[in-house]
Amino acid sequence: VPFTTLSGLPWFLVRRTKSRLVAALNGQVWMMDAKRYHDLEPHERVRGEILEDVEIGRYLKTSGVFPRLIDLTDHAAVRMYASFGDAWRGFRKNAYLLMGGHPVPFVVYLILFAAATWLSPAVWLGFLISAWALKILCDRLADIPVTVSLLAPVSFMLATFLQLDSALAHWRGRVTWKDRSIVGD
Repeated sequence: VPFTTLSGLPWFLVRRTKSRLVAALNGQVWMMDAKRYHDLEPHERVRGEILEDVEIGRYLKTSGVFPRLIDLTDHAAVRMYASFGDAWRGFRKNAYLLMGGHPVPFVVYLILFAAATWLSPAVWLGFLISAWALKILCDRLADIPVTVSLLAPVSFMLATFLQLDSALAHWRGRVTWKDRSIVGD
């Protein structure tokens, strides 16, 4: 998640553009002033959205509340999922939607992601090294173990297959979360 957040969202544009597409939140940890929260009621506003955290970030931005990325690793810890299977199912629900939620942008983003990560050595080994270096930097900033960073090429490949699995599940209407269907049958 830290790598995706830091590399996938152009943070330098978040405050420079009004576009809601250049905003997001990560649902595990985000904070805002209680009064402003109750004035805007973001959870109520995006009720029923699959990507409620991302939609809350977009809604808040259009309401004049711009997200800031703050390192809280010394103050908070989050364990999103208890197992690989739980993580796969959780990201299956989100990955396709994060990549545009429609076939054309999805395919474009998928090709760009694969080309920038694990397919890149076919063009130039420097591309893989730069993606790997960015992953290592993000992991170090988030206090993620070095062993995770060393396996980055494997995680890049798994992420590509996860994105494909997510798209297929959405196209077939077979996305589930916490034992219930969240996409039409």
